[in-house]
Amino acid sequence: MIMKFKKIITCDKLDEKKFVAVMMFFSTLVLFKVGNITWFILLQFIYCLYSFYKYRKITFSDTPLINFIYLELILSILVGMIWNLQVSYKKSALFMGLMSMMTYVVFIYMNQLIKKDSETVVYIKKAFRWMVLIQLIWIPLQYVIYKMSGVDINNVIFVDLLHFTNDASFVRAWTWYPAGCCHHPAVIAPMLVIAFCLFESLPMKLLVIFDSLICGSSTAFVGVLVAAVLTIFCEFVINGKRLENKKKIIFIIVLFFLIFILMFQSDIFDLVNERVVYLFTRLTGLSTDDSTSAHFQYYLDYIDIFKRSNVFQILFGCGEGCSGMWASFIYGRYAELGNWSIECDIVNILVNRGIVGFILFYSFLISIIIKGWKFNKYYSIVVFAIVVQGLGYNVQWDYIILIELLFYLCIKYKIDFFEKKI
Repeated sequence: MIMKFKKIITCDKLDEKKFVAVMMFFSTLVLFKVGNITWFILLQFIYCLYSFYKYRKITFSDTPLINFIYLELILSILVGMIWNLQVSYKKSALFMGLMSMMTYVVFIYMNQLIKKDSETVVYIKKAFRWMVLIQLIWIPLQYVIYKMSGVDINNVIFVDLLHFTNDASFVRAWTWYPAGCCHHPAVIAPMLVIAFCLFESLPMKLLVIFDSLICGSSTAFVGVLVAAVLTIFCEFVINGKRLENKKKIIFIIVLFFLIFILMFQSDIFDLVNERVVYLFTRLTGLSTDDSTSAHFQYYLDYIDIFKRSNVFQILFGCGEGCSGMWASFIYGRYAELGNWSIECDIVNILVNRGIVGFILFYSFLISIIIKGWKFNKYYSIVVFAIVVQGLGYNVQWDYIILIELLFYLCIKYKIDFFEKKI
């Protein structure tokens, strides 16, 4: 195994475009693991080692904002290692911080690759599309098999057969939900937003909506709903398009009719109704669900966290993966865990990265929304929808941050990631 690993990083004939594409293919397939490390993380690590061996140097990004984001991350690592309350959180600040820095290194080398050959984006998009297709098909397949036989195919394949992981199922409140090739639907929640904008065909968009309804994640449904509303607004209000094609109109009517019959004849109608009602009660504060209460409470918790933090923690945070430390210390929440993160992007980033890191990171996202709107509105729609998802849950996973960095590069080099031709 060590010899093969050494052979990979010292191979001068490695096709970097294809390697990066394979890396992105496994971005959401988190059940593919070696121990506790996903293949996506492992491939990022190999790519960094290979690139460092090939180029013999690590340069900096030519974008000051991105450099400042990761420079501030280094400060948050140092603050976490000095002032965090438990050893486990000191270690987490270092380990998770280095993992995030690896994303920065991948971005730097990916930038060089795209700058030399824009076809790299074509490879990445194709790999990403195939991954999305697998997830979109796997979710309803899981659902149908479980409903018909009570068998969780994720457990059979990834736990019993391949022994990749001990946790391949998502169960909440004693109810099983299909989560794709993941252990939690929150992982694919932002991916579904990208999928909705990536595929042009109406059947694929409807499949994305359907998957967001049955995967058991309100975050996924909210993101897709925001993307759908913004897409319709852009297409028919801003661009002034009309449904003039009779075949397209007939197809839409027949499709909705068939879907309605399918939903009426099965328990899917009840499932959709349950998901909509559940979302409404969560948004209006009427829900008594413990998860809902906890997510709303996180915003109030930050006031107490702010009061108990020193000036360095307030400004620069306590390190990646450490935001749960204060909730455990103040309220005893998940105190038995070595480390955990608050499940809300806004508060999580505020606590992990501090006010400075929060402003830098969201300035980066806002810049994509503004610049993307002028180039291709899908850039803005996707990032805005993911930001909305982050209001209620944690969705800024390492692969999503890398995708956002890729979007930034695409806009910079005038490459349309959502163009049909690539």
